[in-house]
Amino acid sequence: MIYRISRIASLTLFALLIIIPSTIVVFGSSKSDAEVYNKPLALPERWNLDNFRFLFEISNVGRTFINSVIVTGFSVTLTLILSSLCAFAISRMITVTGKVLFSLFAIGLAIPGQVNLVPIYLLFLDLGLSNKLSGLVLINIVTTLPISVFILTAFFRELPKEMFEVSEVDGATPWRVYRSIALPLSRPALGATAILSICNYLE
Repeated sequence: MIYRISRIASLTLFALLIIIPSTIVVFGSSKSDAEVYNKPLALPERWNLDNFRFLFEISNVGRTFINSVIVTGFSVTLTLILSSLCAFAISRMITVTGKVLFSLFAIGLAIPGQVNLVPIYLLFLDLGLSNKLSGLVLINIVTTLPISVFILTAFFRELPKEMFEVSEVDGATPWRVYRSIALPLSRPALGATAILSICNYLE
């Protein structure tokens, strides 16, 4: 009983912490600048939709949103494809090569992204990828690939090896094993990786 009450109370508090600021933002979007500063918590004296018109007509937020959707969609899709292929290969390598490859991706997690800003910018200028969506997609993939490979490799290593061995005895190629067995079983890990990548892109 106490656990149930405490759970309801904590969830209610969490919901209020989200709803109240969101409500203030919605009301503030219909106020003038003077009202926002003088009466931030009050209802608008007169509902004004000029801010929304400015947002869509002058600020061109619609095109910005479409670009974000395109970049995020391509980035997440390509990151999942590349990272799942790399992770599956590394998890199946029991030799030193697999350990070295996994260590290289792990080292990539320790390098701050700010260190590479200037070299990457100069490289993109030389390649003609600056101010292009394709360049942004490429940057997103590079920055999230190490953590994606790290997560998926750990997941693939937890899958029963006997399952892969039986499929290989039945004549399944590595690509068939990856496509028909590894990928369907890794949906939870792929979902978590996709969410983590999207959060990283939106930072």
